[in-house]
Amino acid sequence: MNFCKLIFLLVALICLSHSSLAFKEIVGMLDGNHDLKREEINALRPLFEELQRQYDFIMTESEKEGNKVDEKFTEIYETTVKDFHEQFAALMQTEASTVYDTSLPSVEELIGTPDFSQMTEEQINEFLDMQSLLQDTLDETQESLNDLVRRALEIESSLLKLNKPKIVMAVLNALGAMYNVAGRVGRAAYCTYSHVPQLNASLHHVYDGVDCYLFTTKMIVKIQNETYDTVKVVRKTISDLASVYKNVASKNSIVGKIVSMLLSLKKILWSVGSTLRQANHVIDEIVTKMPDATLHVYDCGTTFVDRIPFVVQSVANVTECIMFVDDMKNDYGFLDPEDSTRIPELYPDPESGEDSNESFEMP
Repeated sequence: MNFCKLIFLLVALICLSHSSLAFKEIVGMLDGNHDLKREEINALRPLFEELQRQYDFIMTESEKEGNKVDEKFTEIYETTVKDFHEQFAALMQTEASTVYDTSLPSVEELIGTPDFSQMTEEQINEFLDMQSLLQDTLDETQESLNDLVRRALEIESSLLKLNKPKIVMAVLNALGAMYNVAGRVGRAAYCTYSHVPQLNASLHHVYDGVDCYLFTTKMIVKIQNETYDTVKVVRKTISDLASVYKNVASKNSIVGKIVSMLLSLKKILWSVGSTLRQANHVIDEIVTKMPDATLHVYDCGTTFVDRIPFVVQSVANVTECIMFVDDMKNDYGFLDPEDSTRIPELYPDPESGEDSNESFEMP
């Protein structure tokens, strides 16, 4: 008998442990976040605890009969949630995805491939010398161009990691978890759907209401523009080697051809080098500004903390709808997703309502 009691106790403990872990799903996301400062975590805790209330209630309701979501509405709900996430998709990017076409034409594309059977040994040697000179130029240019693009992408990725509203990302991750479970229960799905515009507005109020990332965004754009223009100019310069070869080939003597080719290639390499140096100089300037950008983002992040209550209120409205609104009544029009006329609330600026005049112009 004692053995049976022990087994029963162990099973009960396992179930209780599993239930406890499940009910910490949302708050656990906050406690496990290593990117946020302690004061940011403390400021976010009321929001995550409110989301946890929703999560616990929905998980309990999902086990009851009659709470399933209409199949037709499920499609509407999923589309709405997808649209919500797409509005903030750019914030989740952490690696540079800019694509630069750094391919250069081959020697064969520039000067063609002659019929060696119709050429004398002297002509063949002359062509091979020219081909070797061109190949060396192409190899040197390709290596320098690849180095520039690699460096540009590394700096861009560093700026993207810095250019992240970590508080907003933490809230988005928590909302994503909530949206997934809300779709399981009829009332939760309808209430969440009807409040998506309000949640959207409150999050945009948090993110768009400050200029924390204006500086770093301009830096990213400047790197992208400079790198793109440089790659374009270098590829155009190398493509001009085809006309250079035609001019060189018109020379009468082998010495004249070789000297003319060397002078032309030297001029082209100088032009390419100058273009690449200018691009690297621009990147160097941006790198020197990164410490200031880091400090600015860190300092103005406190503004996000001041705006969190607006998101808390929006989430609390969803909780109230899920837990207390009688969806059997007809006088709650916002519960009907087809005819919803709910308008997101406009939130006042907590910092006196005046726009900041501070700007960060890049030279």
